[in-house]
Amino acid sequence: SIFENDSEALLGAFLHDIGKSKIPKDVLDSTVRFERDSKEMQLMQAHPEMAVEIMQSMGLSEDIINMAHYHHIKMDTTINSCYPKNVSYDEVIYETRLISIIDVYQALVGKRKYKKSWNPPAAMRYLDALAGVEFDMDVWDDFLSIMGLYPKGSLIQLNDESLAFVMNISEDDPERPQVVVVRNGSGEDITHHSLLDLVEEKEITVVKDLDCLEVFGTDAIDYFSKIDIT
Repeated sequence: SIFENDSEALLGAFLHDIGKSKIPKDVLDSTVRFERDSKEMQLMQAHPEMAVEIMQSMGLSEDIINMAHYHHIKMDTTINSCYPKNVSYDEVIYETRLISIIDVYQALVGKRKYKKSWNPPAAMRYLDALAGVEFDMDVWDDFLSIMGLYPKGSLIQLNDESLAFVMNISEDDPERPQVVVVRNGSGEDITHHSLLDLVEEKEITVVKDLDCLEVFGTDAIDYFSKIDIT
């Protein structure tokens, strides 16, 4: 890391969208998707440059400013979602390349008034498809090694039709996490839980990922929080 300590890196991450504080609330909270060349979209895409003004007035370091200024710069700088324009990807430091991935992931899984939230595994698949095109492949590999293709807390269906929550990510295989089954293949809820390591349990496979709110409704958090591994 270019930062002297983790606190400085965290500060840059927390403040990377500070430029949005200068955008009118009715634009930020709009439920309408803005047209590419609309005044609203131009205003939204100006938030990195607005951040520079704020951060310079605060006396923050150039590296923290880089995270706010360039977190929407893509490897392919010609695509529409890359801004500000006329910036070389070489100017984008590692930490900014990482926060750009985190920023998109959060936007996909977070709540938005104009769209349905994505499941974490679906968001990871989407980002994986863009790695090497929009995002730095090496930085993506670092992110993937921490998050896994099935991030912690994801609800998945196994090949015996049971439902399980992802508890831990495997360092050896991002596609085979450690899970706890909460509902068996017959649709019965399980109260005594065991941790299954899919790296070791070769015969068990992930069939698909699920929306825990669609499956468990408002009880989704309770199902996860009441897991008791024996």
